[in-house]
Amino acid sequence: MRCVLEMNKVASRVQEIPKFLGPLAPPKRRLACQRRLLNRQLVMSAYLGSQPMDPSPEQWRFPTRVSHIRASYHELWVPTDFRQEKFFLDRAYLHLFIRRDERTEDEIVALHCDPNESASSKHYRYKAGPHVHMSTAEDPLHHSHIALNAGNLEDVLRSVADLTSALAVAVTMIDDQVLGLY
Repeated sequence: MRCVLEMNKVASRVQEIPKFLGPLAPPKRRLACQRRLLNRQLVMSAYLGSQPMDPSPEQWRFPTRVSHIRASYHELWVPTDFRQEKFFLDRAYLHLFIRRDERTEDEIVALHCDPNESASSKHYRYKAGPHVHMSTAEDPLHHSHIALNAGNLEDVLRSVADLTSALAVAVTMIDDQVLGLY
């Protein structure tokens, strides 16, 4: 298993997540993060303002520095055993949505990371580390995994700290290359 933390260190992610997502936030605003238990798994979800009530982490959206683009970010941590003393990072997912009107949002880009993807999986090299999905592309392209760290994947997956650094670089890229174009 990769990216394993003790329960108290997983809990500290509520301070780390808003820091690396900071470039996406509106000026002079700071994101928050909430830890929730969902079916024996820990979910860390980012938000801005009042804590959302929706149980689905994909629905916890926050405004970005571009008024018509919102984002969602969550991590899913799974216990390594029944005692729930240690957890592994199953996924870290960031989505950006363009707002068409008050009720309609379309996903424009996704940054995903699935660090415990099986090494024998066909897509392991591209999917285990931070990778981008072209959400607006048609089938089958929106299912492709554009790896950001295929050349140094094992280094990125060496620890949660190394993976967090890689995610921070990817968030900065999205801020510059997606939000920066508006």
